[in-house]
Amino acid sequence: SKNRKFKKLKIDYQKIVLNKFLEDTELGIYGKVDLALIAKEEVVPVEFKFIKPKKPSYSHILQLYGYGYLLKRHYGKEFKRMVIVYSNNVKVFNIEVTNKHKEDFLNTLNSIKSMLNSTILPDSSASEAKCLQCEYLNFCDDRF
Repeated sequence: SKNRKFKKLKIDYQKIVLNKFLEDTELGIYGKVDLALIAKEEVVPVEFKFIKPKKPSYSHILQLYGYGYLLKRHYGKEFKRMVIVYSNNVKVFNIEVTNKHKEDFLNTLNSIKSMLNSTILPDSSASEAKCLQCEYLNFCDDRF
């Protein structure tokens, strides 16, 4: 990946960052961004997914917003856009960051924190197959 130029993304960047672990203790979030393109005045988070959707799910967008927030804090640069690449069919989705993304991200984060603090599991319509691939399985392994 370090030798790739990511020209298809059409972003004039100066540096590529791969698999960077980032943390914000103030907000209580952390994660490892797949790829970040560091440009002169902005950071652009890029997430690779190995599925074949017609369009990005909103949960993928909010996940990527979280990475963008962490990158913004770490590098001190704005983040106005984000990119999701669905690798199975090489579909690239450029997403402009909106205030709604920020509001929804913070609301979702607060909801998750409330659930964790109350130790009450949320209702879920998820199937066993979905739960088995979820990164939160360790927290709610008592579903099945």
